[in-house]
Amino acid sequence: MELNVSPGRLSLSPADHPNGRVLVTGVTGFIGGRLARHLKAMGVDVRGLVRSAAQVEQLRRQGFDCYLGDVTDPISLSRACAGCDIVINCAAMTNRSRGSAACAWRTNGDGPAILWQAARHANVQRLVHCSTSGIHGMLRHTPADETSPARPDSLYRRSKWRGEVNLHQHITSNIDASLETVIARPTTVAGPGSERTWRRLVESVRAGQVTQFGNGHNNCHVSDVDDICQGLIRCAIHPHAAGGTFIIGSAAATPVREIFRLFGEAIGVSFQPRRRLPAWPARLLGDFAMRGLSRLGWEPHVLHSLSFLVGERSFSIERARKTLAFAPQFDAKATIERTVVGMKLDADNPSPSVRDI
Repeated sequence: MELNVSPGRLSLSPADHPNGRVLVTGVTGFIGGRLARHLKAMGVDVRGLVRSAAQVEQLRRQGFDCYLGDVTDPISLSRACAGCDIVINCAAMTNRSRGSAACAWRTNGDGPAILWQAARHANVQRLVHCSTSGIHGMLRHTPADETSPARPDSLYRRSKWRGEVNLHQHITSNIDASLETVIARPTTVAGPGSERTWRRLVESVRAGQVTQFGNGHNNCHVSDVDDICQGLIRCAIHPHAAGGTFIIGSAAATPVREIFRLFGEAIGVSFQPRRRLPAWPARLLGDFAMRGLSRLGWEPHVLHSLSFLVGERSFSIERARKTLAFAPQFDAKATIERTVVGMKLDADNPSPSVRDI
């Protein structure tokens, strides 16, 4: 398995590069793979944690130091954390099939605390846990920030919120622990490597099959994966990050109608919705169905697409700006263009629906 396409340069000076060995979990995933490749390009001693022996061998042939293990397995985590100074947890279960519910609760909900314990015993200096801004659910007041209430409305988001809660419980019950902990909540991610996530949307725009709910002015961030990597690295190295929670993503959210228009522009078509429907019935139906069906471990793709079409997801990144000197480099237009370029290179992949990280 290849890690994601070769990254460009991050807006980090050599002084901002992590010192010591960095363990990245979820290294075969979208964000974790991109992050590991960035760190390696910086000359950082980076180690990856993967769940498949075949993937270990493939990544080692690419020059990566990889360990076989799982964020729910304390023994393998102890081996992987040994000798590491920083751990960045990008492992997550995002599959929404009916059979994945137990695995999602275990990986997303229990994994962060199990990893925290292993990192603590290995004398790791700092753990960065990659959560999601999705834990805030359908926003009632915008822009939301780190203090906004958690209202997770899907299996993935509820399990990620449980992961944060469990992590906080371990920290507060071990107040003498020297392990610094940081929680990062990325907004919706695009860019190179995200082709499978956005392909169905692009196909709908190309075919003129998009239904617009309301005026399309509800907002969503389109955050570039390289900006997310920059934010995670700043969470890992900035002295003022310790103990904090940070929303990281694009500088501003973009209206959903504009997102469709920009994708259309990137593929050379003029975007026009096929039909327009009122937003409030779809919002009520989507919220009710998502909360009900997800508790049964089943979340049809159409509900996530509907959530994207009618939901409001505008966040403030001011805390990350001021505390971490986080400075996203890509706007929605540039990120969408980078996504489409990757899509042309990856034309044979299947097309899941839009989802957050």
